Amino acid sequence: MDSGVIPEWVPRGVAAGLDPGELAPGGAGIVRERHALEDALGVFVAAYRAGAKGRPEGLCILYEAAELSECDVARLRAAEGRHGGVVFVAYRRPLRRRRESGDG
Repeated sequence: MDSGVIPEWVPRGVAAGLDPGELAPGGAGIVRERHALEDALGVFVAAYRAGAKGRPEGLCILYEAAELSECDVARLRAAEGRHGGVVFVAYRRPLRRRRESGDG
C-alpha cells in the first residue's frame, strides 16, 4: 500500500481494519494538499478516488463529516481541481464516531 493512503490521523487500531480501496493513492502532492486543507479548515481530510463506492469498513461509515461553509467547500473543490481523479472529504476535528444504526 502506498504511504499516505490511510491518513495518519486515523487511529492505529482503526487503520489496521480499514478497507483502503476507496482512498486515492497517497502521492506526496496529495498528502501535502490534505495537510494544507486540514490546517486551513481546522478539520481532518481524506483523499478518495473519484467515483469510488463506499466500503463497509471505510472512513465515511466510521466517522462524522465536518460541517463546512460554502467557502470551505469551494476550497476543497479547488484542491480537487489541482489533483484530477481525487475527491477530498472533511471529517470533524476532533474525530467523532458515527452512531451505529439502532443506537437510539
